[in-house]
Amino acid sequence: AAVERARAGEGPTLLELKTYRYGGHFQGDPCNYRTREEEALWRQRDPLSRMRAHLLAGKLASEAKLAALEREVAREVAAAIELALASPDPDPVSALSHVYAV
Repeated sequence: AAVERARAGEGPTLLELKTYRYGGHFQGDPCNYRTREEEALWRQRDPLSRMRAHLLAGKLASEAKLAALEREVAREVAAAIELALASPDPDPVSALSHVYAV
């Protein structure tokens, strides 16, 4: 609907997308501020799992196709990590470049 609206020249659409952080705030965070029931509820609502189920149920993709896609994405992520680790650290002077406040 948002794409159709934009293509019709009716302007942009604001989308509010809510997500859930499965991990803690830091490595080793015990997440004592969450219940297991809360986590289970959010796992049922997980958009990636739901989209996978939708694709499979509608025969829009096969398990093999999705597995191949996941392998491809894993390779891309590994390459990006390798590039980031091999790259020099940025100049600290640039830390505030392109940062704006109103």
